[in-house]
Amino acid sequence: MLVSMAGSWAYNVALLTVVYERTESLAWVGAATLGRFIPQLLFSPYAGVVADRFERLNIVLERSALARHEARVGRQEQVLVEGPSKRKPEVTSGRTRQNKLAHFRADGRALTPGSFATVEIHRAGPHFLEANLVEVEADSPENTGEASPGGGGAGRSAIRRRIPLSVA
Repeated sequence: MLVSMAGSWAYNVALLTVVYERTESLAWVGAATLGRFIPQLLFSPYAGVVADRFERLNIVLERSALARHEARVGRQEQVLVEGPSKRKPEVTSGRTRQNKLAHFRADGRALTPGSFATVEIHRAGPHFLEANLVEVEADSPENTGEASPGGGGAGRSAIRRRIPLSVA
């Protein structure tokens, strides 16, 4: 804090020195001083209110998300496997049909990204679900080499991707 205050003081002195050297007018030095401090005087009371409201809104959103996730505890859900978790490589991550992030242990099974699994939710957090692996339902067509239901042949996905065209 002391370093920040010293830096602000040095900036103010430098600013006023430059204004005086260029204009040689104390009126312009006073105008520069007012221009520097009036925004702080006008907006300081509102900044505290905005920060307080933002914090309260964030708490409400966290509670709401946690309550919705806790309602899922004990349910079995199908997840699309994404792969190892970013923070814990020994844990596998996947997404439910509602796009909720679910973490579970693969129990030594090699789950490939794109495969489907059934998990049972046992713990909820505001931003994720923790689950136990129940069964691996199906591997993705790309990983098994089988023909996908929508055609496409061996090893090719039935999902069609649109490629954006650039407009020149």
